[in-house]
Amino acid sequence: MNKTPEYKAPSREYLSALTSHLEYVKLINPTGKIYEKFYNWLIENETVFQDKNQSWPPTKTISQIMNLDYSKVKKSIIALYNDIIELNDKEPEKFKKENQHLCHLRLDYLNRHAYFHIGMNVIPRINDTIKFSFTQPVNGGSLYYVEDVSHTLTGSKHEISISLGCDEKYLYLQLLKEKAYLQGDISLTEYLFPLTKELKQDLLRLSNHL
Repeated sequence: MNKTPEYKAPSREYLSALTSHLEYVKLINPTGKIYEKFYNWLIENETVFQDKNQSWPPTKTISQIMNLDYSKVKKSIIALYNDIIELNDKEPEKFKKENQHLCHLRLDYLNRHAYFHIGMNVIPRINDTIKFSFTQPVNGGSLYYVEDVSHTLTGSKHEISISLGCDEKYLYLQLLKEKAYLQGDISLTEYLFPLTKELKQDLLRLSNHL
């Protein structure tokens, strides 16, 4: 079996992840780290990064603005990102706000996996679409579909695990479901609610007769 090649993200994807999630950056103590100067530059320009119409300069331009060697800026970006990933693994509670549900995400994109703990106001349902770009430097993906939601209860502890994927078969089934509804082959309830195993089989049978 051919192994899926490891995703090698360009520095601009790391930079985009950081500037789009500055709340994660603020959880890190930069004192004495290689990225301390870059970290301070990010925080100082927070209002600029909040402008969705703003295009971010490439890493080489940032190195010139900060008067730092290009290779050091690139290393700073990646090191800061990796420290956030490490903190998320060790102290996931820091990544949720009060009254949010702490959810453990497994994000699969083209057979490449990423994991992240995040606070959510509402627990997503199976088949919901979720756009999450912070882990894109790990697996290359940013748009996912909820494949499974599981709850683990241990005493008073409640853990929520969510599996996200980009299965092309799912996209095909969604198109089949829409077509089946328009042709009157399935009810409005079947169309609006998540795909069941039985409905998937019915849709595939219907597609074979088209």
